[in-house]
Amino acid sequence: MGSALPRLGLPSRADAYAAALEGLVQYDDLLLDLNPDLPPLYASGARYEARPHGNWRGADQIVDEGWGDCEGLSAWRVAELRATGEDPFARVGVYHTGPRRYHAIVLRGDDTIEDPSVPLGLRWRPQMPTTRDEMNAVNGMWIQEYVPATIDIIGADAEPVGDNFTTEIVQHPKGGVAAQVKVPLADGSGSLVATSSPSENEAVAAAKAANIILGLGKKIATDPTLAARLLPEAAIQLVLYQQPKLKAFIEEASKTAMNLGKQIAKGAGNVAEQVVTRAANVVSSLASALKFW
Repeated sequence: MGSALPRLGLPSRADAYAAALEGLVQYDDLLLDLNPDLPPLYASGARYEARPHGNWRGADQIVDEGWGDCEGLSAWRVAELRATGEDPFARVGVYHTGPRRYHAIVLRGDDTIEDPSVPLGLRWRPQMPTTRDEMNAVNGMWIQEYVPATIDIIGADAEPVGDNFTTEIVQHPKGGVAAQVKVPLADGSGSLVATSSPSENEAVAAAKAANIILGLGKKIATDPTLAARLLPEAAIQLVLYQQPKLKAFIEEASKTAMNLGKQIAKGAGNVAEQVVTRAANVVSSLASALKFW
């Protein structure tokens, strides 16, 4: 998915897609009321397929044709969960799978993710988020200038940052802390600045910094236009983070930092000292790998 909102003159971004898909959920809810013989999604025989098509498809069309894409399957599943009372707080969520590419899933009431596309035929990938927080972290890794409105800040920074990128934890304008990555521009006019969504603490912000940096490296490696705009030394360093062993280390440390950060946030000051110490150690490891401070 990724082309529907621009045709309507709306911004192409994950939260806008999720809001728009609530309309499809309501339509499916109406279908379930009018057609009590519609089978449950997982018993319908429908399969996941990503075919080109020009409209979002309701549960009845999915049943008739035997296939659905991520938004159709997810909207149907949300309507079903609400209608049966199994999860009245279920809703559609959307996350980035690449620049201008999105994937719709079901956000359950407890903020875990159910992805109906996977049991119905989509190949599972280990980087798929499993919770709302992980989905939000994924949605913070794409740069606003190239994929509109997915992170908070992007632009030329008047202060030079040397011959390599820098990463730091800063105060976020909306409250909390955030990861900020600056990459110097090739013409010396400033730097590309990417800031994550706000976080409760430095451990969560460090995890988001890793997501931004890994996403930048992947984007630079596949986008010559972006690579040409950045200082070569910085661009090469970011691409090097795609090396399998280093990438695996950063991903694992990021996941650990995110989990520990959540524990600290939920502890409200009563977190066991060893959890805080472990979080500090993980952030320190990421700091070394990602050139913090």
